[in-house]
Amino acid sequence: MPSPAENLELILDAELEKFSEISGLAGSAVANVVREMDIVYLYLRGSGQFEPDYTEYFETIHQYGWPLLLQAWYSKIDQSEVQKILFSNNDITAWADAVIHTTGKLAFARQLVTFCKMGFASLSQPAEREFVFAITESYTNSEFFDLNDWHFVQKHVAGHLTSKKTNKVKFDADRVYKRVMLSVKSPDGRIIAYEATPYVTEYFTQEGKRHIFRKQVHDDFAEDDLFGGIPYGDYVTMVEYLAGLALLHKAFCEAAHNKFNRLELRNIISLFCSREDVVADLARYLDRSTQEASVMLNHITLTRDNYQSYLSVPRVAHPPFVQISDSQLLRSTAGCLNNPFQFLNHELKRTYPLDYSKAVNNREDRFRRMIFGFFTEDRFVRIPNEIRMSIDGRETDIDAVVFDKVTKSLGLFQLKWQDPFANSMQKRRSVISNLQKNALSWLDKVFTWVSRTDVKTTLNALQITRHSPAENTIGDVYFFVIGRHGIHFTGVEQDERAAWGSWPQLLAGAVRISKQETESDPIQHMHARLKHDAPRLRMERDGAPVLADFDLRFENFRVRHQSKTQ
Repeated sequence: MPSPAENLELILDAELEKFSEISGLAGSAVANVVREMDIVYLYLRGSGQFEPDYTEYFETIHQYGWPLLLQAWYSKIDQSEVQKILFSNNDITAWADAVIHTTGKLAFARQLVTFCKMGFASLSQPAEREFVFAITESYTNSEFFDLNDWHFVQKHVAGHLTSKKTNKVKFDADRVYKRVMLSVKSPDGRIIAYEATPYVTEYFTQEGKRHIFRKQVHDDFAEDDLFGGIPYGDYVTMVEYLAGLALLHKAFCEAAHNKFNRLELRNIISLFCSREDVVADLARYLDRSTQEASVMLNHITLTRDNYQSYLSVPRVAHPPFVQISDSQLLRSTAGCLNNPFQFLNHELKRTYPLDYSKAVNNREDRFRRMIFGFFTEDRFVRIPNEIRMSIDGRETDIDAVVFDKVTKSLGLFQLKWQDPFANSMQKRRSVISNLQKNALSWLDKVFTWVSRTDVKTTLNALQITRHSPAENTIGDVYFFVIGRHGIHFTGVEQDERAAWGSWPQLLAGAVRISKQETESDPIQHMHARLKHDAPRLRMERDGAPVLADFDLRFENFRVRHQSKTQ
């Protein structure tokens, strides 16, 4: 007899299949989905349309919905023809909202079924067309804390560093926005026209760099890593430039919306443009040939070559561009501002797998230097390379070694720079499997080696005496497993021999704690702080994150969750 989860999965698949077909113009349908993507991302939270809790729910459902619709409808566009895109009106807006919301609820319910398969939730079926979702005790939502630290870093750390990415020119923002309001025009009351002055353009160019820098705390590659012969730094420059253009366009759209009463933001915030013109503009700005600029543009554009693989991940980031014909692009303002690196890096990995693999291998040295940034004083010996060794015939390495000449504390680091997995449960399983297996194997080998090796041999093997010949004593030894992205996973027990932490967790801890509190024994303090901030202990102190109640009502079935406390 099928389980409730199996019954629900069959219903969901049948319902989602209904959205695979579309009547009318596929190009206009896709364009209106992109328009709604932009409006919801840019304006929902500040609109006051919903209460805060419902706003968060609406955003979540919306993020689940639009990728499935684009995936279903994109292939229906005849890209050999120039697309005639209809202006949005109240009826089209209501249709787009409704279809995205319904599809999003179905996709969210399908994600719940995946949770059940993983053992994190149960599903009961009190009636034939009613399903009740319940979180099991095994689901701790440990990932919440990595995400929370990441948001803290974006707010409190990245903003203080953006000056390094921008020039020192002081801009008068009031002057900029007054100029924007004065110069924006609307020839027919439905579209806008504007020509930004050099001062206004440069202001938004710098704002684009600042904006992207906040997103680039998760910078995955070095600027000189090559992809198709083009340095990653040039791709970053392209993304920064487009973010500036998006912010400039957003400012002019908002000015026009305020200046011209009947002008609808939905019809102007997503920009239709000639692919040839975009290529020429990028070639000029990046000082690249049109062929090179065209290749670079491909890596931030949703096309027939990549839409299936990219949109298959739930709640994926918006694409910066969507190609709607051989000659036309639709630029998403949300796509240029939200997380363009997710799309860019996905495409670099897909199109240049060998270059991507080489760049991934280059990450370790960068990550090591970043860890050393916490130990900059002369009291520390920092080994500039990994330490390779054979232990009982088994090869292993220590990614980073830090020795404190004052306290004699020794820090041994295993560094993990895994790719983000977004909301893909399949990629999540792969990341966990590789990370846990390798980290535990490393701990077993290195912990055993340290425990049975004399001090002199240890100092020599770790190259500490090469950099500080007088050392002859080791105090406490601290083991670390540090992930560049998430490191804490629901249902995964972490070995207590090491302190486990993410890069955002380290940065957040450095901001929250004064230097005076750590200077007596910085290595020991880092270890203790990571232990203190382990999700299990945070939940004991502050309480576990709670899944909000929801009630997904469909035409002929219902999926709901109600917390046990009610």
